[in-house]
Amino acid sequence: MALRWFLLAGLLAACFPQANPGEFRLCEVGSTACPNGSFCSERGLCEPIPQVQRSGVTVSGQISESTGAGGQQPLPGAFVTVEGAGLWTLADNAGNYTLREVPPGSYRLTVHPAEGAVEPFDRPSLGQVPLELDPLDEGRTIVRDLAVKARGDLVGRVVLRDRRRFDPLHGGVQLSIEGLPGHEELSDPDGRFLISGLPEGSHRLHVHFDGYEPLIETIEIVGLQRQMLRPANPDPNDRDWVPGALNLQPSDQDGQWTLEGQIQAPEGQNLVGLELILSPLFQGAVEALPFDNDGRFRRVLPMGGVYNLFVRGPGWRSGRLSQIRGEPGQTVTTQLFPLKVSGGDGPDLDEDGIPDANDDDRDGDGCPNDEDLFPDDPLGCRDVDQDGLPDPTDNDDDNDGIP
Repeated sequence: MALRWFLLAGLLAACFPQANPGEFRLCEVGSTACPNGSFCSERGLCEPIPQVQRSGVTVSGQISESTGAGGQQPLPGAFVTVEGAGLWTLADNAGNYTLREVPPGSYRLTVHPAEGAVEPFDRPSLGQVPLELDPLDEGRTIVRDLAVKARGDLVGRVVLRDRRRFDPLHGGVQLSIEGLPGHEELSDPDGRFLISGLPEGSHRLHVHFDGYEPLIETIEIVGLQRQMLRPANPDPNDRDWVPGALNLQPSDQDGQWTLEGQIQAPEGQNLVGLELILSPLFQGAVEALPFDNDGRFRRVLPMGGVYNLFVRGPGWRSGRLSQIRGEPGQTVTTQLFPLKVSGGDGPDLDEDGIPDANDDDRDGDGCPNDEDLFPDDPLGCRDVDQDGLPDPTDNDDDNDGIP
């Protein structure tokens, strides 16, 4: 009998040279009895969790915000996201941020406020810049500072021309700001709307309601002020025009547009286990889009819709694009860059594809676990006044009685 076990141990060592034969053990498939760093395989053996070598580019910089008087100040606690790669991090109290392991590709680097929804990608955008990373940049650190403009609000009203102007029948109209994800709103029954936190400057407001001609209006936002939108009548002879409101005309057209693109996996990685999700921002059902072995996909969509698109899967850091829209007859081409980050299963707090047991920053706030006072709270990692609140969520982070 001893000879048999000796021969079995030798056979295991020959088949799995990366393991230490002295640490091999039998296990029940699906159990969690294996040591850290290993899992119970379909062979009924504790085997090492396969590790994928990480690479990519480090992107760092400082986020600052206009004070409205020509000056700039750091924007502490801001979320910084990489649109297209699904990566995000949290700026520290000085506005400094660091994003690691960003794969080469074409992205949008976007800043979101510290306050808002739990998911950073669902927070309003304060501004964004293109981010082009070349394969030659791998292993390097690229500096990208972002200066966010002072913010203001937009209020107004939209009416549907074939309905009585004072009846509560003008609700549900979709309003969104081009290039600024997270600023989408619906009008109330009277057609009134408020869009808050818009960066100072000129923007394009998209207005859509099924069965009506879509409208695009250029707006000007002044920082630290609330603007009332009062569009001019384009036709002085139109006596039915509702003054001071966005007027939507009924349409008999059913325009469509096409969304197509490709999932770009790292070299040597296949797309098995990934799913591509199309999520409408306003109306409609979330759906999974099919794609071929090369990651190519195509979908014809109705006019006026605005969508988020993301790809996800176990052991992958998801790629995501926000606020995708198209005009009638247009074809919009996109690319997503998911990143294979690890093997194994288990809880994944920050949903970056790395199980918490193997993640050196499990809440995804940019601070390593051993330096994070709140390793399970993505809203902060430091506590200057030691009051138990992460600094970005603390109205008085130095406890001096002044917010």
